[in-house]
Amino acid sequence: MSEIYDAFLEAGVSKSTSRAAADAIPARDVVATKQDLARLEARLEIQIAEIRATVWKAVIAGAGLVVVCSTDSWTGW
Repeated sequence: MSEIYDAFLEAGVSKSTSRAAADAIPARDVVATKQDLARLEARLEIQIAEIRATVWKAVIAGAGLVVVCSTDSWTGW
């Protein structure tokens, strides 16, 4: 943040305004990029599919049914 603060000062901005502006900019480690969110979404989709498969297996086992299908043909609920 000090780089941003210093840059504002060099540009002639007052100390208080420079500090406020520098503090308003989030740190890099708390900002997610579009790529970060896309990776997270992909991982969540896989986990949701695995949970759905587990639930279906439990439902089928509880009902005494045997169903064979490929996960490739699964389209959701």
